[in-house]
Order: sequence, then C-alpha cells, then structure tokens
Amino acid sequence: MNVALNLGFGAGCTRLGVPSKASFQRAFELAFSAGLRALKRRKLPEIGLSVQIVEREQGLALNQNYRQKSYATNVLAFPADAMTQKQGWFGDVVICKPVIEQEAREQNKLLKHHYLHMAVHAGLHLLGFDHLNDAEAQIMEALEMKVLADFGIPNPYLEVN
Repeated sequence: MNVALNLGFGAGCTRLGVPSKASFQRAFELAFSAGLRALKRRKLPEIGLSVQIVEREQGLALNQNYRQKSYATNVLAFPADAMTQKQGWFGDVVICKPVIEQEAREQNKLLKHHYLHMAVHAGLHLLGFDHLNDAEAQIMEALEMKVLADFGIPNPYLEVN
C-alpha cells in the first residue's frame, strides 16, 4: 500500500524536530494496513491524505471550531466521507507541534516517537476507530501498540521514568 501524503506547515511553524515525510508515510501505511485488516476491508493500492503541522493558536482555533474544546490538542483527524474514501482520499490530519513537544517532554518520550504515535492514532481515527469508551479504547490502543512495535517504537502507554 502506498500513502500519498501532502505534508504542510501552518503559519510560523518550522520543520525543526518534525519527522521526515517518509517517516510519516511509513507510519500511516502501517496504521492503514493494520486498521483495514482489523475492519476486514480491502486494501487500496494508494491512500491519500493531508498532514498539517501547526502552532498552538491554529490548533486551538481548530479544536474550538470543530470540537468546541477551548484548548489546543495534540492531533485532530478529519475523515473524508465513505464515497471519497472508496476513491482513495482518507482525509486531513492536523498535528499541533507545541503540544506534541510538551507531551513528549512530560512523558519522557522521544519526540520522533510521539509524532509517529500521533500519526498512527490519527490514521486509525480516519478509518473510524475511536476511544470514546473503554471497549473502543482497548481496540484502538492495541492496534496502535502493534503498529508502533512494527515500527520499532515502544508501547506509548507505558509509564517511563
């Protein structure tokens, strides 16, 4: 499976510390493969999506507009409708750089690993996975842990001291 990824940066946002486009593509490829397998859906030869890395102000505005939450969150996923997904376009992902950096520091994680975890997390959201209740969260987190292990990234849900 090939992921056609458009990687962009919001106003004032730099590339410093952000993984390469190829790393993001690989994370999304693994997430989509695992997610489609779990859903028993056929794999598409190519999946398209857009990833935008933004600063806190833009992340806050999007979270307020789309989720009515008054804080900047780490990642937002905007899935395409079912017909568009059948044609290969899966949606848009927004990653808030300062939130990712802060969480990585607080959780003692490598910054690259946290970015790629959020990419996997968002990829699964684009496929319809969610974590609104314990049962959904267990399914989604198990998929995330498997994909990240395949990528050589340790379990992001383990406490690191």
